[in-house]
Amino acid sequence: MDAAFRDDVDAEYIRLKDKVDLVHAPKLMPWGNRSVQFRDPEGTLVALFMPFTDPAKKRFASR
Repeated sequence: MDAAFRDDVDAEYIRLKDKVDLVHAPKLMPWGNRSVQFRDPEGTLVALFMPFTDPAKKRFASR
């Protein structure tokens, strides 16, 4: 997978939106992560997220 996609929820949304069952489009969560959710072909819920705000980036920097 292209490195530009691995760290970008919005790019993954654009890549997958017409191929999967979307649960919710990218949105900013209250704790500072940007998140998108969809279901895989078997119906399993998949969530992608990335630290988005400065406090979230700091909190998750070591992970």
